[in-house]
Amino acid sequence: MKSFLRLAFLGLVCLGGLLSAPSHALAQVISPDNPVLQRASQVGQTGLPPPSTARKSATAFRPARGRVLLDAFLSNMLEDTGEREVMRAALTQVFLSYEAEAKKLKVANDAAAALAFAVTILHSVGTGSEPSDEAFVALTPRLRAALDTPAVRAASDRHKQEVYELAICTAGSVLSLAAVAEDDATKEKVRELAQGSLRVLLGTELAALTLTSTTVAIKATGARAEPGPARPAAPAPASGAPAAPAGRAAPAAPAVTLAPGALAPGFTFSPPQGFTQDSGWHIGSWRDGNDVTSALVRFPPAVVAKGSYSDALRAAWQSYIPAELTGRASATVFRRYVGNGLFAQFMTARGPEKNRRNDSMFSLFLIDCGAAWQPMVVAQTYQSEGAGIDMSTGFSFPRSADIAETLLATLRCPGPLGQPIVDVRSLAGNYHFGNGASMDWINVYTGATSTTFVSYGGRLHLKDNGTFDYEYSSASNQGAGTKFAGIRANGTWKIEGDTLLVTYAKYDQGDSYRKKGERYRIASSMLFDDGNKLTILRSGTDYDRPVNAVTVSDPSTYYSTKAK
Repeated sequence: MKSFLRLAFLGLVCLGGLLSAPSHALAQVISPDNPVLQRASQVGQTGLPPPSTARKSATAFRPARGRVLLDAFLSNMLEDTGEREVMRAALTQVFLSYEAEAKKLKVANDAAAALAFAVTILHSVGTGSEPSDEAFVALTPRLRAALDTPAVRAASDRHKQEVYELAICTAGSVLSLAAVAEDDATKEKVRELAQGSLRVLLGTELAALTLTSTTVAIKATGARAEPGPARPAAPAPASGAPAAPAGRAAPAAPAVTLAPGALAPGFTFSPPQGFTQDSGWHIGSWRDGNDVTSALVRFPPAVVAKGSYSDALRAAWQSYIPAELTGRASATVFRRYVGNGLFAQFMTARGPEKNRRNDSMFSLFLIDCGAAWQPMVVAQTYQSEGAGIDMSTGFSFPRSADIAETLLATLRCPGPLGQPIVDVRSLAGNYHFGNGASMDWINVYTGATSTTFVSYGGRLHLKDNGTFDYEYSSASNQGAGTKFAGIRANGTWKIEGDTLLVTYAKYDQGDSYRKKGERYRIASSMLFDDGNKLTILRSGTDYDRPVNAVTVSDPSTYYSTKAK
């Protein structure tokens, strides 16, 4: 019989940019409240029970139309839009291969079976051994039994399908990294990734897992103590600052006298349930055994709203970010709304703090509260006693960013609400954009190789009179031959709050389709000394994601008046 697990390797990608891309969460794309994932992540503590004899699996589900998790998984794993599409094609092949064989084995649409598949693959990559069909077949009913709890049985089809897709996406991604790993250092990082993924999916370590053709076992660890979050080092004066943002002068406001150490007049916030306080930090944490992912938020004293907003942001950065990170400030200043529509600009940095073994992520916000500007520091930290902490730290940042967002949503002050995040004159410009990605395919049976690619570029000319021209062209060979595409369009544009709205008067992509419009979230607007402008415009699925340190690094969202 054709090996079930080897089918996952057919059409597997060797994505050149994946290893060099910033580490986004391969597995942390599901809410920790998902009851199926909650129970699965406890298996490492309880071990595997005897095989289930139930006639119906507690983790079987009725699938939704289409994938429910794939887009979120790709967004967290890859920053580049082109690479996401290439990786989407590869993971789609893994899904199709798995589902065809799962149907034959009568384990289709079952989260426990998908987890068994993923665990078998991760064990194979982590140990350098051949994946065992027999181990997969034996592990499936054991995981069904482990997950057969009232909470899992009552879970929705959506919850079960999320864990199912998470397992297959994780296995496919680790396989793709293993396929491109050539030197020892890279292979070790892939093994660490396999270990970290096992910890997320089942709460177990590679050393506790035995998978052979005759033995399937997970050595139970029992419940573990939960340490507190790591607290960032005390801030120190710093140097270095990004280029100045454009397009929003300090608003006229009545003079105000601030008491030493006081927050902006009328500024309030409400830490969500579960947050704690320590030395001025408001701390929200997510714990997975001994691993602690935390978001820490503090509010330094406010400053009077006068002079340059960017100068005030720069001064706050120098004062409130740990000295060892100040030289790592982002070259771009970002902008967004916080709370109920308060304008804020922020800078970010990632790097190691003093006396910490892994990186932290810091963001310094300056919030417009009318007569005063309120600084806010957000620190994202990760604490673990396990191996592969550098990679796991990167995986933790999307989750800690989400934790911070729950507090940012509660911010209130008397500042202007929902005003245009940039003025029309500052945003107007003839912008260029573009990106690309390539991928190698390997057939492990024949050794045949091929390469696919996606490349695109274009121009968005936002004119001062409220009209625009748009050009787009792309080339790809995802299939037979190279496919070329293009769009020519024009129309009108306007700014509403933090959104650029374009309405097409003409839209031609070579067929009968006519698009009516598009919306872009404005995440930055920069003016450089040479007169060139940079803006970050987030559309599609990225439009609804919060603008924060994790989500602003996708180069496909950067538009520059300097031709690429």
